Amino acid sequence: MNVIDADDATKTLVVKFGGAWSGDFSIDIRHLSHDGGSSYGLIDTSGLVFKVGAWVESVEPQSGSRFGGTLVTINGQNFGNEITDNPVSISTGGGYETEWCFVQSSTPTQIKCRVTQTEQSMNKAGKILTFLKTSEEAPCDHESYANCDWLYKEPSAVLESRTLAFNTESLQWELTIVGNGFDGALGEDNLPELWIAGK
Repeated sequence: MNVIDADDATKTLVVKFGGAWSGDFSIDIRHLSHDGGSSYGLIDTSGLVFKVGAWVESVEPQSGSRFGGTLVTINGQNFGNEITDNPVSISTGGGYETEWCFVQSSTPTQIKCRVTQTEQSMNKAGKILTFLKTSEEAPCDHESYANCDWLYKEPSAVLESRTLAFNTESLQWELTIVGNGFDGALGEDNLPELWIAGK
């Protein structure tokens, strides 16, 4: 780290951090001797730890429809503000069994992503993997990897009927879907999605 400002009155240093691999680093501070000589001394920094990287504290929910579509909220620290900063995937068996969770929004402390359309088998278990710009995986906080567990399950919603009609006032086609088990209220972060597959 490069010192860019030092204030003896308040006993503070301002430093510029140039980056490092993720991990915990101890900090050593040395200073010139008070007599103005060329000798240096070390300041006691025992217990002073600099934590580098990003980590996951919680994933909500930790299960969703095996057909995809679930909106997942990942809480943690040191994420990016751009949706491309921290890609998210669900691994159920290594790299060859990975599904994407497409990031919808991202802040330094929270990522929201939507599980891609999939046809995973019911009760297939996996892990939510949040990646950093350095291509590392963000670890789960306190080494409790259960925080990042994921389970594919049967969807709770059941489709009973559907009708398609043309609205002559709005000049738009309207698709009405009737069923039960649709969860969640309409809102900015919880909008229902409809996939229409063509042949």
